[in-house]
Amino acid sequence: HEMMFQIMELRERAMVQNDIQEREHFLFTLNWLLEVQRRHGASLSYSLANVCFQRRDVLGSVYGAPRAHRMLLDVSAALHRAFRRTDLVMRDHTDFWILLPLSSQESVFKRVREMVEIVSSLGLNIVERDIALFELGSGQIAADAPQDADEFLRYLKSRQPAKSQRLQEMQAA
Repeated sequence: HEMMFQIMELRERAMVQNDIQEREHFLFTLNWLLEVQRRHGASLSYSLANVCFQRRDVLGSVYGAPRAHRMLLDVSAALHRAFRRTDLVMRDHTDFWILLPLSSQESVFKRVREMVEIVSSLGLNIVERDIALFELGSGQIAADAPQDADEFLRYLKSRQPAKSQRLQEMQAA
């Protein structure tokens, strides 16, 4: 049992390190996209999908903090495997962001549905979650939007009811 515990601990450490690296890569890329759009008004077409497990306390109380943490790491790893190489995935606590370049609305909806299936298959379907999509092409980012990627993501979340499409709307389509 000692050896098995050590293997699981090493696996979890590697997954945490991967999460950190993916976050840095995601934010670097989003910063670059925001800067290119700001400087050149480039006609870039990309979307951001966000899944937020709003009730961290529920997640922790249902599974216990260590198991909930491992489950979130598993979701992150599964999402990285499930999407295209050009789709970047980032986890920020209980928030998951996916950057989807050059994707049609149908393609984005399909990927978000896949995301929901992955999350459900890993046992997180009992926790409330909020899902939002943001299409961000040229001219679709407000002039007052922050240029820093972290701040930009917080900005999008704060405007989520007005600027996103809810999962119910996607399912109705």
